[in-house]
Amino acid sequence: MSYFNPSTGEQFKERNELLQLCMRPDPLPFPIADEYPIVLSEEARTTSYCLNSNNRICSHANLWPRSVIDRLGRTKAQIGLIGNVATDPSMQGRGHMRELLSNLEEIAKKHNLDALVLWSDLDQFYHKLGYESVGQELHLGYPKTDSKRSNSRSFLGEFRLNGELDEGEIERMIALRPNIPLTLERSAAEFKKLLTIPWLDCFRIYKGGELVGSALIGKGYDMVGVIHEWGATDVDTMMILIDHIAKTLPFEALMLLVPENIESSWRSVLVKHSESYEKHPMALVKYLNTKEKREDLSSLFVWGLDSI
Repeated sequence: MSYFNPSTGEQFKERNELLQLCMRPDPLPFPIADEYPIVLSEEARTTSYCLNSNNRICSHANLWPRSVIDRLGRTKAQIGLIGNVATDPSMQGRGHMRELLSNLEEIAKKHNLDALVLWSDLDQFYHKLGYESVGQELHLGYPKTDSKRSNSRSFLGEFRLNGELDEGEIERMIALRPNIPLTLERSAAEFKKLLTIPWLDCFRIYKGGELVGSALIGKGYDMVGVIHEWGATDVDTMMILIDHIAKTLPFEALMLLVPENIESSWRSVLVKHSESYEKHPMALVKYLNTKEKREDLSSLFVWGLDSI
């Protein structure tokens, strides 16, 4: 068997059909490639790896190189995000995915990547391949109505939902995200493309014409009712935005994903007003360097739009 990057229309079609079958079995009003507008685009074919068996694609996974940056925007490591992992149901149990992931590990080493990062509920499978849990994130739940939190209806500003964003607004959204030890670098151009994902709502709050907060909820088939990316000038503004979203959307409750290493002043307020609190590992990581040469990724947090 051999792996390849899709390059023809027929290969892209076959790959997408495999992913749709394995990851999105229920009918949806959009193709799965729309949910991953960067890594599943034809322009990014080199991030897409297909394992070939008897002239058909039996397995697939993306390997997306990304830069890890610190609070000051300095590059600390180069990692590869693994995602869209799928094997044809009729060919499962034959070691195809193990083989493909092994190939991706070798490719990552050749490109001098420091680690591989992925998201999966199949912990035991990936632990056997040398992956370990990394980072921590809080899952905070907020009810639709709560008399104890700030009421968005008394806010003397403006709320906006979706619509066109200029580059300045996109850069402002990146800048407003909480300052955390390690995260992934993202350009305004990448952000703009990711905002085209179906079923993604972009809420924003303005005061005096200035963008002072934003929150992204939903991400195609995933993250329904989950605010997975957000930021604001201060925590009180963020609570007002959460209240507005809760009153706007038809969910009984919202979930907010919060970096474990967020400032304590933010954390205390966000936790205080939540009705539920859970702590979870952020992702799975496989280090590719020796301990003496590796960057410690234990404080890494990947925002929702970057996860694949």
